[in-house]
Amino acid sequence: MALAEGYKQFLNAAVRTLSFFDPDIEIKCFKPKRASSLCDSAEYVFYLDFFGDLEGRAIFELTSQTAKAFTNMMCYGEVVADEETVTETITELGNLITARASILLDNKGTTIDISSPELVDSENCPFAECETIFIQLPLDTSYGKLKINVGIESD
Repeated sequence: MALAEGYKQFLNAAVRTLSFFDPDIEIKCFKPKRASSLCDSAEYVFYLDFFGDLEGRAIFELTSQTAKAFTNMMCYGEVVADEETVTETITELGNLITARASILLDNKGTTIDISSPELVDSENCPFAECETIFIQLPLDTSYGKLKINVGIESD
């Protein structure tokens, strides 16, 4: 499978997952590009590893404001302010997006399994010196900006 197909399915998964929670959400997808830096200017950073026919990592970056807005969306308009609920909800959003990408890839004949989401201290980003090339899939939504950085290992 071409690497481009893997990135495309992550982008499709993000749009479909966000639209599930709010069918009226406005989403602008920008052209994927090589990530120049990871964990920059995001208060919430978490990742999931994937393995199988494709191996790599998906790193999600959100500002605090966007994380809270997505949490309120996923809680069907209930205003949620506590940090623990926001953290649990947005990592679950990443889990849902990655799981949906897994299903979309499986439909194309590529099987991947995913790890549980892991929160990262954005101040001490462990991916800054990573050798993997990450492609940034930037989304601008009516709830705020979401960056999904997908790194797929290639032989």
